[in-house]
Amino acid sequence: MRDSLQRSGDHFDVLHPIDLSWLVRFDAPALKVTAHEMAAQLRAQLPYAFRIERREAELDKVGITLPESSLCADRAFRLLAAALGDSWQISALVGQVLMYREHDKRYPNAIRYYAGTRTITEMPEVCKTVGLPDEG
Repeated sequence: MRDSLQRSGDHFDVLHPIDLSWLVRFDAPALKVTAHEMAAQLRAQLPYAFRIERREAELDKVGITLPESSLCADRAFRLLAAALGDSWQISALVGQVLMYREHDKRYPNAIRYYAGTRTITEMPEVCKTVGLPDEG
């Protein structure tokens, strides 16, 4: 499975990691969206892959009130994870983001995990080797 492969220091994703400060705009009436709508907006606007487990009916049942119409990806992922609870995990890897119905799964290239109200920041060894800053 490619999500579980360790990236080398000269791999494109390591040299050009995802940007969790990327700004995403939400044009929703009264800033109310479903988890499905929010994930779809993120997927459409982020400059990197955002893979989402196909459970649209389940995601459509989760409502989210956004604090403002523009959010950085990190803040959006935190809100989305909090709304979905601990049974879902958003995993920010060096080259993409995954949102799956899983719990405490670890990936060798993870930068940050979002699950419920928990956010865990990690720094893959390969990123330390090439001198990338820890986003802590």
